[in-house]
Amino acid sequence: MKTRKLHSSIIIAAPRRDVFQHIFAYDLLKIFEKLWYLPVFLHPIFERDYSVPGCERTIYFEDFNTIKQRLITYVDQESFSVLLTGFTSKKFAGLDSIIYQFTFTDFGNDKTTLRCEYTFFISTVLWDILFRHFAQRVLQERISAFLVSNAKRLARTPVGETV
Repeated sequence: MKTRKLHSSIIIAAPRRDVFQHIFAYDLLKIFEKLWYLPVFLHPIFERDYSVPGCERTIYFEDFNTIKQRLITYVDQESFSVLLTGFTSKKFAGLDSIIYQFTFTDFGNDKTTLRCEYTFFISTVLWDILFRHFAQRVLQERISAFLVSNAKRLARTPVGETV
């Protein structure tokens, strides 16, 4: 099985508590929206506390396929990670799972370093080739843009650029 990792980080002029709460509450699947090769997914409505590791919910696509989203780790104001697995669509036949992890550290003076990593577990050579040629660059750009736009929401201007 091949793994492909995408990383990004930024320094945000806001306290770690505020950054963590904002990012954790955000729908982190939005970076996958409107990609021509992915079916449209419907955003779930959450009825219970999702801050306990092991909590799982189902994401539904317009074509009636699903994926499972499970919170793997949660350390309040420090980090969390999520597993996406159980893709029922044949469009994802070569994608075994995705894990994304966000970490938050104090940078001093009410600034926070936000780091994220998306790991794609790819089970076929064809899917690896398709991912590298059609998805990797676009997803990296979307992750970086996500960090910058949220930094602007949380502070007047970001202190750092994405890496």
